[in-house]
Parts: sequence; structure tokens; C-alpha cells
Amino acid sequence: MKWIDNLVELTETGKVGKCPCCGSYDTSYSANKISGDFGHIVLWCNNCKNGYNASRMKINDSFKTNTPIPNNISL
Repeated sequence: MKWIDNLVELTETGKVGKCPCCGSYDTSYSANKISGDFGHIVLWCNNCKNGYNASRMKINDSFKTNTPIPNNISL
């Protein structure tokens, strides 16, 4: 549940913000629409390699979609 604040920040500002695990701002995300405007979002930190997968999210048109997710991320 550490990443919930980052989901809120992403929907409000379009940025993931600071990693809740290590404090790094080297974070990213990928959004994928599954049905209509809904899908899932994966957030991750490029520094500590931790991440979070959220399903049933409304995917805004401004979100980056289908960004490759690094293989070494721990979700």
C-alpha cells in the first residue's frame, strides 16, 4: 500500500513522484487500457527496483501507455 500516494499524485500531476521505498525521484510508470477507459497502471522506481501494480484504474488520455516495464522490477 506504500504506492497509493504515488497513484494519487500521478492522476493529479502526471508524475509518479518520490519512491516510497528509497526516496528516489527516478520513478516511472506504464498505463494500459483494457476495457474502455479502464485498465492497469504499473509504477516503479529505477533506483531500488520496487514497484506497484494497480488494476481497475481509470486511464486518462494524458497517461503514457504501453511503456516497457523493466524485467527486474519487484512488484
